[in-house]
Amino acid sequence: MKRADVLQSELKLYKEGKVHSNGGRDGDFTVSSTGILTDENRRLKAQNSVLQKKIAEITNESTSNDVSSSNSESSRKSDRETEIDGKADRSQHENGVDITQQASDFDAKSCDSYTIKFETEQEEKRLIQEQLHQLEISSNEKITQLQKQIEILKEKLDEKQNTCLQLQHDYEKRIQDINNEATNLKTIYEQQTETLKSDNTRLTDEVQINLKNKEDDIARYQKRVNDMQSHIDHLESQIGTVSAENNQQLRDYNAKHQKLLEDKELQLSQTIVDINSTKIQLEHSKEAYETLLKTVQHGEEQLTAKIQECEQMSKLAEQRKKTIEDLAMKLQQENEKYKFDHEKYELEIQRLENQIGELNIKDRTMKSLQAKCSDLELKVKSYDELKQLLSKRVEELENELIETKNNHEMELNEKYAEYQQAIIAKQHLFQESIDNLNEMLREKNETNSELNAQLDVLKQESLTHVEDKRAHERKGAALLKDLQKQLHTEKKKTERLQEKLTELLSGDKTALDELFYIPRTDGSRGGSVSSFNGGNTHAAERASITSVPIISSPLEQENNDLILKLAKVQEEKAVLEEKVRHLETSGSSMADDLVQKSAIIQHYSIEKRAVASSSNAFPSRLSRRHPSIERNNNNSGINLRNMFDTLVRDNIHSKQTSSSNDDTIKNLQRLLEETLTKNMHLQKDLEILSRTLESSQQKSDTSG
Repeated sequence: MKRADVLQSELKLYKEGKVHSNGGRDGDFTVSSTGILTDENRRLKAQNSVLQKKIAEITNESTSNDVSSSNSESSRKSDRETEIDGKADRSQHENGVDITQQASDFDAKSCDSYTIKFETEQEEKRLIQEQLHQLEISSNEKITQLQKQIEILKEKLDEKQNTCLQLQHDYEKRIQDINNEATNLKTIYEQQTETLKSDNTRLTDEVQINLKNKEDDIARYQKRVNDMQSHIDHLESQIGTVSAENNQQLRDYNAKHQKLLEDKELQLSQTIVDINSTKIQLEHSKEAYETLLKTVQHGEEQLTAKIQECEQMSKLAEQRKKTIEDLAMKLQQENEKYKFDHEKYELEIQRLENQIGELNIKDRTMKSLQAKCSDLELKVKSYDELKQLLSKRVEELENELIETKNNHEMELNEKYAEYQQAIIAKQHLFQESIDNLNEMLREKNETNSELNAQLDVLKQESLTHVEDKRAHERKGAALLKDLQKQLHTEKKKTERLQEKLTELLSGDKTALDELFYIPRTDGSRGGSVSSFNGGNTHAAERASITSVPIISSPLEQENNDLILKLAKVQEEKAVLEEKVRHLETSGSSMADDLVQKSAIIQHYSIEKRAVASSSNAFPSRLSRRHPSIERNNNNSGINLRNMFDTLVRDNIHSKQTSSSNDDTIKNLQRLLEETLTKNMHLQKDLEILSRTLESSQQKSDTSG
């Protein structure tokens, strides 16, 4: 019942502390962090579950105690008479029982507090594991959802890429069609220009031929006129002799001829009017041609502007522009030639008109030239008709060219505008979709990275906490075993060396002989000391020089044995130095690990333990102490090797006097004493290391 009262009081205190924590939580919410609140909630949940279990156990125990008490009361009613007699004894016995119960209750309280703490920690671990499991499940679900969304987005991207490729293919087809149409129009334009050029050349040739023929005819007419004038002069000379009748006949004949000449003059005036009309028509054709050139130039400028906008069509447009410029230059050159020829023709026409005026004056006297003039008039009419037909054809061709160019330009502009609008709309849609997808992917990647980072941190903390405990326990046990073995062997070796030193100090000659005895059979054995091999080489050289067998004394044998033993001791000493270094590094790493683990444990536990100071002090103390030990060990090894070299050389080359042997023995004693003191220091340091390792293990166990 006392235990139940204690637990009830703890529950009340817990509830009061919970209420107090709830009241203070509202005030300090802005100050406290979310991590501390989650840890406190987890700890309180664990304590609540443990206390509920304890209450259930205590209620069960109290019910059992009530049943037992009811049974005891029934038995007490029957035995009251006997109990009245022994009240004094029972009172004494009850006092003793109360004392024992109080002691047991105190122990039970302490045990209960420890068990409650232990169970709360276990509950906290269980809750952490559940949270980790829930986080893993939620993260896996989110990852699957994200993967599905990524697959959907990939499919959409593939579809959009396919549509873009189709659009590019259609665009390329349209461009090819437009290029084919442009090439066809170019060929048609070139053919028309070639036909016009051929017609112009043909007309110019015909005009030149006609002019030449006219000049020849005029020359013949002039000759005939001259002949007729001479004939008229001759006739005038004969007129005086001719009768009046002949004069009248001649006058009538002259009148007829004059009428005919007047008719011809009218016809010539009409021809001149026709020529002027043809000139006017030619001027109109020139003006139309110039307008055509202007429209062509304007179209070229528009084409160049559009070609600059279209980067893909730039090369084709430049080629077209070059060809059009060449054609324009050729047309300009042809126009200039045409103007020049036209000016020439006008000059010639003026000259011809002057000649015609002269001829008209002369033709009044000419009668025999009427038939030829009629023929010439017919030819001129035919030429005029040909000119009119040619001019009509030129105008029709120019109109057709203008219409085709305009239609082609309109179609190009419309198609290009439609294509640009479609491309711009599709680019906007594609960019918007890509931007949305990129934003979605960034958000999902950020959420994934955050979740993965949290999961990795929690997993690593839980795994490292468990694995480091196990590793440190194994390392500590293995190192302790190795150190104990090494200490045991070192103690035995030092005892043997002390015994031999006592024998040497006692002055036994047998012991000295055994010390400095070098067996012949061991000359080929290689030790860790470099001078030992040197001594063997000197001995071999001496044997080869003298070629006399040396009798091995017991002193040389013992000397070699001691050298070998000292070499082994040095090897073992080097191994121990390496192990001590390994212990230092492992101790420092263990100390750092302990500091990290203590920080993690303080973060997840209620009480904060101050272990870092002691653990940090441990490696620094070792690092201060052991470098001097390593230097001393190295120096001692060097001194021992030098002494062994001198001993071997002295024993091989000269065995002179006992005084030298005494000196060597003293030196050996001094060196061995130094080595013994250093070994004692090493033993002390190893004992300190073992103690610190044991304490670190105990602290790690208590913290775990």
